[in-house]
Amino acid sequence: MQSTCHGGGRQSSGALARTSWSGIRASSPRSPRWNSGRGRLLLGGGHPAAGVPMIDGVKVRPLKPIHDERGYLMEMLRSDWPEFSKFGQVYVTIAYPNVVKGWHYHKVQTDNFVVVKGAAKVVCYDNRSGSKTKGEVNEFFPGEGNPILIQIPPFVVHGFKAIAGVKLPVYGTGRNRREWIHAEDHGSALFALLTRRGVEGETFNIGTGERRSTLDVAAGVVDALDKPRTLIGRVADRPGHVASHAVDSGKLRRATAWRPRRSFDRELPKVVAWYAEHVPWWRATILGSARAYFVERYPGLVPAVASME
Repeated sequence: MQSTCHGGGRQSSGALARTSWSGIRASSPRSPRWNSGRGRLLLGGGHPAAGVPMIDGVKVRPLKPIHDERGYLMEMLRSDWPEFSKFGQVYVTIAYPNVVKGWHYHKVQTDNFVVVKGAAKVVCYDNRSGSKTKGEVNEFFPGEGNPILIQIPPFVVHGFKAIAGVKLPVYGTGRNRREWIHAEDHGSALFALLTRRGVEGETFNIGTGERRSTLDVAAGVVDALDKPRTLIGRVADRPGHVASHAVDSGKLRRATAWRPRRSFDRELPKVVAWYAEHVPWWRATILGSARAYFVERYPGLVPAVASME
């Protein structure tokens, strides 16, 4: 389920009849993208560097969970924060996965969104006449892995969609090990061999010696996204799953001066960030040509990815 906490002034709302979620996106001058590893702001919708400004009056504040052995505490709004004006009300909304809260706006109320359980997609559309950001769209992905406060002023059209959650799937026990190498290190090893005389026709293994279990890799991915490791799940092991893939690259190192320059632990966060910044690319693959594979291997993943639209 999806929990969203709201707080604001006195109620006075307006509804946008016969206006759909996709209709607002289609009528807006730009189609924003999620382009941040943490989803805090959307390049193309809410980040000045992308040439699309944050909607006038919309504010985003990162929140800081304080963890201890009991769990964690997180302040969502304080009277000494600039986002606070006066107390109106506090209430909780529970939404099932993929449920949409339709487009609406408030005439007086300021909304303060905090998602405390699960994740959501919150979209704001500036339809205010005379606004310097009229026609702009901002998208945000608040949730357990991205604790933020989103403040939405009166007359800014907004809605949200609860995103279906899915755990990061790991085969079997997760103890299967693989040796990892960066693409550029692999390329530099090939170049070293191509420019080395006297090795024509010989066979060389290219490896780094950096071996990690599947669980280690999964932990590195969720850590890079600043998400809890409880998101790591298990799926049935594959028949004949090889316990270890590793090579001995001693011959290569004796024949050349080549050595790997990029470590797994340092480069993995960069790879994760690249995927976070190119959501449309891998989303199209999962929902398109590779859909049948992911439906069979990773139950729940396809609906979760589809819900990001």
